[in-house]
Amino acid sequence: MVPPGPFRLGFAEAVDSNVVWFAVAASAVTALLFGLTPALRATRANLVPELKNETPTAAFGGRRVDLRSVLVVTQITFATALLICGALFLRSLSSARRIDVGFQRAGRFVMSFDLSIAGYDALRGDAFERDVVRRVRELPGVASASMVFPLPLDYESSSTAVFVAGKTEAPNHDTEPIWSSRADPGYFATMGTTIVAGREFTDHDDSSAPPVVIVNEAMARRYWPGDDPIGRDLRVGGRTGQVLHVVGVVRDGKYIFLGEQPTPAMWTPLRQRYSPWVELVVHASGDTAAVEPGVRAAIARMDPNVAIFGAQTIEVFLKRALNLAETEAYTAAAFGSVALLLSLLGLYGVISYSVAQRTREVGIRMALGARSGDVLRLVLRQTWWLAASGVGAGTLLGFVLAQAVASLLYDISAHDARVFIVTPLLLMAVTLLAATAPARRAIRVDPLSALRYE
Repeated sequence: MVPPGPFRLGFAEAVDSNVVWFAVAASAVTALLFGLTPALRATRANLVPELKNETPTAAFGGRRVDLRSVLVVTQITFATALLICGALFLRSLSSARRIDVGFQRAGRFVMSFDLSIAGYDALRGDAFERDVVRRVRELPGVASASMVFPLPLDYESSSTAVFVAGKTEAPNHDTEPIWSSRADPGYFATMGTTIVAGREFTDHDDSSAPPVVIVNEAMARRYWPGDDPIGRDLRVGGRTGQVLHVVGVVRDGKYIFLGEQPTPAMWTPLRQRYSPWVELVVHASGDTAAVEPGVRAAIARMDPNVAIFGAQTIEVFLKRALNLAETEAYTAAAFGSVALLLSLLGLYGVISYSVAQRTREVGIRMALGARSGDVLRLVLRQTWWLAASGVGAGTLLGFVLAQAVASLLYDISAHDARVFIVTPLLLMAVTLLAATAPARRAIRVDPLSALRYE
């Protein structure tokens, strides 16, 4: 579950002795606690039925509640709640993978480099970056290429304080922070981002040209609702800051994290504000793996001292944005599966013990004419009540837990009907299946042997 990225994240791989001793102590205390409970009950046994080899327990189908049943119902309750949460997170992960991030994923890869490490100043660095884009675009298999910093959903994120006359004035401040990035000409075409109005940056948008900006639809709606934003002005840094002219509007996307609501965003030309750290985005017309070595070689021929890092496809790049959703889904599913396994073991144990305890009763019933189907229904009836009680309570608990984790879900309701219908039904089927083996043993009981059972 370590998120992918340009830098390796290190974690201690040694087993923590504190964790080991805690696990040992918790296991010992649990075994002792639940082992003493039946032992204490044995000290309060009624001697008369015991001496007569009688077991004063309720018959099949009775409503007597004992500690074993309560524990099993509790297990099923928590297993149901955890599995509901796990199912919600798995549905959320599936939804997150289909979220429209505002750009295309297929056939694109990105690589980063920092020219300040190689000793470039702004003038030389600007010329080098232009030359890189020009040469990469000429490579076979490259449909388009551009530079940007930062990419949406990257670890790096930046914002710009924006002032719009009549929109951002407030008693204590006159600007609002807006997610921002710097891009080269052809960036939106390379990324497959739709321009809904105006134009993209061109080679003329350099340091000698008037400062311009491209905004997304959310920003256009915030500052110029119902109006055409093209040609409008905004200032960066305050009411006396630099004036930028809006020349284009692009469709909304995701910029900081996948679960965000439509967020205002803006891009300024990279050639009007130099950045030594840039990300080269390449749209390959064919296989990206076949194109990437050529891009690396082209940059190395220009300057072998420029270190390239973080080379990856856009699909891999987006895995870091999906990391939280994957961690939530896999963790919740793992805990839910373990809880379900424990509850099934508990249910199997209770039903098996109940069948063994009532072997004599089964023999009497069969001797009096009961058929195998009748005995099977008796066993499954007991299982049904335990399962239904646990699943019902677990569904209610899952409803509460789902509300608590609603903010972590992506594009699905915390009370998704499919999850809250299918999961309990599956749990009922699985729990009834767990009672199959004890039930089969019950219907194979020989009446004469059962009557002699002690």
